[in-house]
Order: sequence, then structure tokens, then C-alpha cells
Amino acid sequence: MIRNSVNTLLAGSAAIALLGLAATAAPVQQAEQRFDGANEFSLAGFVGTLIVETGGDVLTVSMTGAADGGPLELTERDGTVSLTGDRKAVKELYRKGSPWQKKGWHWTSSKDSQEKFAEFLSDYPTITVRLPEGGDLSIDEAALIITATDDMGDVSMGGLYEAYGTLGRTESAAFGIAGMGELTAGDVSGDLSVSIAGSGSLMAANAGSTAIRISGSGDVELGDISSDFSVHVSGSGDVETGTIGGSVDVRISGSGDVSMGTIANALEIGINGSGDVEADEVNGPASIRINGSGDVDIGHGRAENFSVRINGGGDVSFGGVATNPDIRVAGSGDVDIKDYEGTVSVKGDGDVRIGDLTFND
Repeated sequence: MIRNSVNTLLAGSAAIALLGLAATAAPVQQAEQRFDGANEFSLAGFVGTLIVETGGDVLTVSMTGAADGGPLELTERDGTVSLTGDRKAVKELYRKGSPWQKKGWHWTSSKDSQEKFAEFLSDYPTITVRLPEGGDLSIDEAALIITATDDMGDVSMGGLYEAYGTLGRTESAAFGIAGMGELTAGDVSGDLSVSIAGSGSLMAANAGSTAIRISGSGDVELGDISSDFSVHVSGSGDVETGTIGGSVDVRISGSGDVSMGTIANALEIGINGSGDVEADEVNGPASIRINGSGDVDIGHGRAENFSVRINGGGDVSFGGVATNPDIRVAGSGDVDIKDYEGTVSVKGDGDVRIGDLTFND
């Protein structure tokens, strides 16, 4: 059932935008609208500022500020309140060679990018949403500055052409950064998913099961991860985490580096590029495959059935105890293991040192 089938929030200036006439952004103020029983807010095709608060039993939406950006339609269906703008207009804003860029309204990542973006957004609306505690938030195809408080449920933010701001604690979170910006998030008690195709960066506190994919130059910095962790870097962005309570799967086909704290379970690393992998400690099965020039450095720990395969110039250093180390080197890579237990197997080229044993090519 649709409670508000269509409400055009930007009535006056929306008509101007639809006619394609040049006009100075006009200040607007939309009275707070209340949606009993709704528990999710969805935002799409939006340029502006978003403020998200939590508390109470009723989802509310209000708007202030200027009215550039075209019409916004507010609808509700099955407990989800949706505010939808012009997706094409957002894409046009960041299209290479667009009129927006020629006017200087497009920036590469720099220290003053957020300030310039905030100045630009003064011609666009500010949306304030109050979610019931544990309510969900979904954003797609947007360029925005966001401030969100604690105690949200599932948060999904994708198609972010430019995004700055902070988010509080959430139950789960998914971020898809297509462009630039800098986001900071609080604890994520459940799953965390991050995809970066641009230069934007993400900093987050602690998280549950986490998956990261970087094909651009943006960086990710996380606190502790309580469960499994997987990361695939095909670009130049770097990843840094705290301790990891589950298994770890690292895949690097670019130049980005991955740095981790203590790993409580299995570690699997595959490097086909020049990126490096570091870990403070590993306590579980460990498998390392290097087909490029990237290096692996593990501080200490106890690695069970420690397996290394090098088909390039990458080096492996492990400052702990490796059980049943199995080393194969076909290239110029070197392997250095502080101590071992069980059976040692070494074949191939390179220099290999395992405890008091030395193998030379």
C-alpha cells in the first residue's frame, strides 16, 4: 500500500529545472512528513546534504536549503520511504567533459576537496531523516555529504560519485564508492562490504565478516574484524586492518598493499602483482602463492602446514614457527623462516633459510 503515492518536494524550483531555464537556486523548506510503521529510508539520484538521526517510533523526512538538482519524489511502499531524484543528472555532473567540469565544479582528491564540495552543495537541498532505532538506510547514485548517528540497522550506500561524512554504529554496512571522497563509519556488528572503483577512501571501526574489493586508488582502514576477512586488490589502493578473528583470503593483482594485525585462523595469500602483504601474527594454516614481485612479511606466530610457492621475484619472511614447511621457488624470490617443526621440503631456485637450515640456488 502506498501512503504517499507521489509528493514533489521541490515544487516551485522543480518546475524551473524541468523547463531547463537558468535560475538562481531558491531557498525552500518542506514541512516534516511522518510515516507510521516505516522502518527504511531509500535515497536515489540525489545531490545535496543528508542528515540521519535515530530514535522514536515514526520515520520522518524534512528538507531545507536551496533547491537545485531537479524534482524529488517522496513515496512509501511496504514500510520503505523512498526519495528519488534524477539519476541521469547525478551522472552528468561527473561525466568527463561535462559543463559542470568546465565551470570548475569537479575536483580531484585533495585536502580542500570537502570544503569546495560543501560550498558547491550550498545550492542543493539538505534532507533530514529520523529513523526508528535499528531502521535501515539505502543510498544509490548520489553525490553528498552525510552525517548519520548511531543505532542504524542495515546501511547500503552504492554508486557514490562523491561522498564525505560520518556514520555511527550499524548492524551491517555496504559501501560502493565509484568516485572521490572520504567516509568514516563506526562499529559494524555484522557484515561489512566495501567496493572502491575510484579514489575515495573509507575508515571504519570494528566489523564482523568483511569483504573488500579495490579496483581504484582509494584506501580502506579498519579496526578489528571479529570473523572472516577477504580482500581483492586490482588497483593501487591500500588496506589496513587490526586483529582478525576468522580466516583470511588476500588476492592482489595490482600494486596496492595489505597490512593486517594478528590473524587467529587460516591465512591464504595470492599475489599476481607488485603489492605487498604484511601481518603481525598468524596462528593457523598458511598458504602463500606469489606470481609477481610482491613480498609477504609475517611477524610471528605458529603457521600450520606452511606452504610457499614463488614464480617470480617476490620474497617471503616469517618470524614465527612453521610446521611442515613446504617451499617451492621458481624465480629469484627468497624465503626466510625463523623456526620450524616437522618435515621440511624445499625445491627450486632462490635462497631459502628455515631455522638453522639453508638452501641456495
